[in-house]
Amino acid sequence: MINRHRPGFTLIELLVVISIIALLIGILLPALGAARGSARALVSLANTRSWAQALVQHTLDDRDFLPWDGHKSKMDRNFAEDLWWANSVPLYMGSDRYRNLSPIPLPGADPSIFTDQVAEPAASMPATGWRYTGPGGPLDFYFNYVFNAELANETAKVRSRNLRTLSGVEAIKLGDLPDASNTILMLELRANPDELPASDPFYGEALNRQKADWQRFAARHSGGGHLAFADGHAAWAENKAITTPGIDAVTGAPGAYNQHDAIWDPFGTAD
Repeated sequence: MINRHRPGFTLIELLVVISIIALLIGILLPALGAARGSARALVSLANTRSWAQALVQHTLDDRDFLPWDGHKSKMDRNFAEDLWWANSVPLYMGSDRYRNLSPIPLPGADPSIFTDQVAEPAASMPATGWRYTGPGGPLDFYFNYVFNAELANETAKVRSRNLRTLSGVEAIKLGDLPDASNTILMLELRANPDELPASDPFYGEALNRQKADWQRFAARHSGGGHLAFADGHAAWAENKAITTPGIDAVTGAPGAYNQHDAIWDPFGTAD
């Protein structure tokens, strides 16, 4: 009689198979992680592009005016103003005015145009977002995408001089920008100091802001973040490249941050 019994794997054969599987896992896991990171970055890029296009649409409906960028810290005045960017631009993106949102959008909750879902808020931030306490009581807020704080720094040099002033802060027209395709309107805000190494000169910058510049630019997407430009496009930029000073692309001044393809202050030196 023929013995049809097949011997099992030897110990050596099993070890070889296990080694091959471990090797494949070691190769595939980083690739899967990179693919997951790329997918998340694409979502953030899409959010930033939506902001860029909504900002341009806003100017078409408001006599070419860019939205009011608001006060640096007086959030009660910002919340009260219909033309504040976070109250006016979301209407072009299928969202309500920011002041009407309750609770405020935070990363990890439902997707929102105001947040990047992979952002990890700073440990110092309360669970309900950053809090501003003013005469009318506390206001909570949180943003992963914010307005460029340098955009209207040099309004005396604006060509049309046809400005809008709200609460002492001026808004300019899109048509006044000399180089719209390279001028930054919004940026992805760093959510956590640890997106940067502790040795970075901008590591300790406060992140409870509704407008910002290169000092608070994100680094959570492959060492960078996304920028929204005045012609309606958005792009990824490396944090290190954006935050390394050089010859100012607008004025020629040394040690500044305007670059030919990333202009913060379109009328003066970004420093």
